[in-house]
Amino acid sequence: MRTAFLVMLLATISWSVAAQDLFHAEGISVGQTVLWFLGSQVDTTFDGTLDLAGTLQIGDEQLPFASSGMGYGAGIGDTGTLAATLWILFQTTGSLDSGEPIALRGGIYVLGEEADLNTLSLGAGAGMFFLIADLPAGTCWVSGTLTTTASGVFVPADDPLTMQIEGTAVFAFEGEVLETTEVLIEQLPWDEATWPLETHEALIALLTGVEAEATDQEEETD
Repeated sequence: MRTAFLVMLLATISWSVAAQDLFHAEGISVGQTVLWFLGSQVDTTFDGTLDLAGTLQIGDEQLPFASSGMGYGAGIGDTGTLAATLWILFQTTGSLDSGEPIALRGGIYVLGEEADLNTLSLGAGAGMFFLIADLPAGTCWVSGTLTTTASGVFVPADDPLTMQIEGTAVFAFEGEVLETTEVLIEQLPWDEATWPLETHEALIALLTGVEAEATDQEEETD
């Protein structure tokens, strides 16, 4: 009985510690979206700045942070149903409240709705995210859910065959720290088939740094 009690106690303690490894952040992205229309289908690309601030909680330790960088990606929408799907990659760097550096890189998968181009209320959506946080003490993998809203205004397009919007998106992230494994792709919260192949490959390269390492080797060879 005593052995069983100790096992239950250790399991409870382990669960409690794991449950405290959390991530919360708010983000604001300002940038440009380019739209191509084909019937009721809309293809988009976008890029802009991203400011991300929040708290990473590891056990009992709170690590508030603020960072800034860029977000970019692509999406598809339907003017008839007002539904949209977005695939976003991002990188930010900044610091903890203690002054120590932090770097975040990851991907976002959003299913949006109410994308009304007539009012330029570009809609709201919910989705999933995965990121890697590089800290002086080590690296954390974080996965969770998010909500987002966006709005904007039309501006003259660089390409006369497209439409262009300058807008702002607001994000709210809630996640938990994962145990790192040898196979990163198994920790992603989505089915990779739900992403365009090239975009997902770019995400994996961003997370793993594979392309950067290959480039470095080529430069050394030259």
